Amino acid sequence: MPPTEATARAMGRRLAAARSRLLSDHGFYGLLLMHMRFALGDEHETAWVSVDTIAFNPDFAAALDADELCFVLQHEVLHAALGHLTRQGGRDRDLWNLACDIVVNSNIMHGCGDDPSSITLRCQGGPSWHVAPDGREGFHYAAEEVYDQLVAAGAVGGADDADRGVGEGRPGGPGCSKTAAGAIVSGRWDVHVLDGDGVAGEDGEGPCPPGIAGAARAAAAGEADEAWVRRLAEAVASMRSRDPAGMRGLVPVCAERRLEALCPAHS
Repeated sequence: MPPTEATARAMGRRLAAARSRLLSDHGFYGLLLMHMRFALGDEHETAWVSVDTIAFNPDFAAALDADELCFVLQHEVLHAALGHLTRQGGRDRDLWNLACDIVVNSNIMHGCGDDPSSITLRCQGGPSWHVAPDGREGFHYAAEEVYDQLVAAGAVGGADDADRGVGEGRPGGPGCSKTAAGAIVSGRWDVHVLDGDGVAGEDGEGPCPPGIAGAARAAAAGEADEAWVRRLAEAVASMRSRDPAGMRGLVPVCAERRLEALCPAHS
């Protein structure tokens, strides 16, 4: 069911304010969020992401305070920017999402002075998962490395968020198994898109409408990845201009690592 106009307007204003706050306080994430649309939907219980849209369940969004909303936006846009939506390959979907969440949450927390409150949602009762199975922080690794650790540790895919539980250092970030990690490669989802003024726009879909398959999906995924690498490089360059010596930690470790791997000239 589409959200009411009042709900859409209120949520649009809150999301716009959160993005503005991130532009000021955590510019790297704010710059990345300038490339995203916001939407409301009820397909999932929390929040999820595609290559160009972050969608929220209205009930979940309404329960978040301003700090929590900023965390969720950082969490979701980092999935897109790091290519997590297209790097899954043949891996188990739930374990892949879990590995990506550990990396994402740990990087966000590390950029906030390693303060667990920066990745805490009251509805979860504690910090979102951020520690790899070997006991080290997730920011030390790429998602593929954390995934391999999860498999080696005997983790089982297919569990939903309720089965995972929440506790100190354990995975369970916003959208853990709810991120639309297959949105561009395996399906579509219906959302109510909000325009830039926080006003409800037309109902829309995820980026992969019915009938697109095979080579077309692969081409779309490749174009999306290339676009996000460019955006990542631009955001990193902007942060480096503010902190040439790299002493303020304005660029997440994961961004540096991805650019070094994909385009060494930016490293």
